[in-house]
Amino acid sequence: MAAGKALDLMEAGPVRGYATSIRGTAKIDDIAGSDVVIIAPGSSASRASSGEDVYRDNAPIVSAIARDIRRLAPARW
Repeated sequence: MAAGKALDLMEAGPVRGYATSIRGTAKIDDIAGSDVVIIAPGSSASRASSGEDVYRDNAPIVSAIARDIRRLAPARW
């Protein structure tokens, strides 16, 4: 799905007036050298879940992804 969304955004580039490369992936190594990384949720919380439940379940995942982003696509300011 990520690749399809990226393709949709790329096809809008000429109409919207931007020229950039957008790529969607589910493989973390594909972000190497990226200037911008967007993390999208994989699934939504159930109605029975509290905010704390969602945080508890997702915090370790986001932390691991953040470590990979720092390793593969470090900030270049």
